[in-house]
Amino acid sequence: MKNTIKVLLSLIISSCFAMETSAQGTESTTKPFVTVRDGHFYLGNKEYRYVGANFWYGAILASEGRGGNRERLHRELDHLKSIGVDNVRVLVGGDGRDGIPSHIAPKLQTEPGVYNDTILAGLDYLMLELEKRDMRAILYLNNAWEWSGGYGAYLDWAGFESDIPDYSKGDGSTRHFSQTPVPGIDGYREYTQHVSNFVLHEGAKAMADRHACFIVSRKNRYTGVPYSQSPALMAWEIANEPRAFNNDELHKRKFVEWIDRQSRLIRAIDPNHLITTGSEGRHGCEQDMQLFRTIHTLRRENYMEKIKRIEEISKQQMQGFTHPKVREVRIMGACTCVEVYDPKDLEGFQQFAYERGVFSRPFLSYMYSMVPYIIKEDELIRIFDTMKAWFMKF
Repeated sequence: MKNTIKVLLSLIISSCFAMETSAQGTESTTKPFVTVRDGHFYLGNKEYRYVGANFWYGAILASEGRGGNRERLHRELDHLKSIGVDNVRVLVGGDGRDGIPSHIAPKLQTEPGVYNDTILAGLDYLMLELEKRDMRAILYLNNAWEWSGGYGAYLDWAGFESDIPDYSKGDGSTRHFSQTPVPGIDGYREYTQHVSNFVLHEGAKAMADRHACFIVSRKNRYTGVPYSQSPALMAWEIANEPRAFNNDELHKRKFVEWIDRQSRLIRAIDPNHLITTGSEGRHGCEQDMQLFRTIHTLRRENYMEKIKRIEEISKQQMQGFTHPKVREVRIMGACTCVEVYDPKDLEGFQQFAYERGVFSRPFLSYMYSMVPYIIKEDELIRIFDTMKAWFMKF
């Protein structure tokens, strides 16, 4: 199955490259793209600071069809620019069948790979108008929530059905859903449990891959410039508030794999622009900050190599460390644990560490570090120096 998925992704990327190649030879922009250095945004060699706004309906408003009003678009963009807002977050377009309560309309993708060209034209026109005003956009490609289709639309198209506990009765009975539940009608838990299957369903994810490929590899009809070279684009966002919607290890692992898969696909087509997950942080990662850290180190660096290097430094720093009050020192991956005989010997350590620029809170008889994979080596060494310094008090 894994080899099949890899082949499928390779075919999708290959088709995207073919589309991208057809767009070559168009006028290339000389304006710099937004980059990240040392945790800061840069535009060229100057730090980039911006004020942003949620402008999800931008492509619809910029269209010449239902919901479109280009005069209003001009007024809103001019107003935003006048008050200092120069960056907007925009939904590429909605997905799914029409007539679903609480869903936006009109939709961009009405069936898998079938697009409403009026909305595509609206997106192109919006990017043109942003470029004229030296504004930028973050474009999001998918949605974990029902209001624009997203996860649920792809599961519907894949023919997925579910049997979910009837939480309104609480008697162990189930309800069958042949299509994605609507939270406001069928229940919030019913919706989240149903769409948690998106990260498990290869057919649904493959359709999302093809959609991302189609959008990222497009050329703007008004500027003649591929989106991969657009100066009005700051970043591609994988999805609005993506979630695994389930706290078990299978869903979280598949969620990580999907985020990695989407980011690789986008990067293979567009080497210029930033890629963001769209995550809500702790709430978007089932209250698991390790999951949040993992999905945000996948593309930047080889996180397994980072873990290996953290373990090497940890062992170097703690090698030979002993103390009469220490029972044992254990190191595994990015986690180091110092166990003491008496928990009272750790009282006051949290404040001691804080005064030295380290946040470390002992638990019972354990002093430990569980560091993010992006930690710098000097920061990691400071943690171990602080741990060892504590025992010098005795």
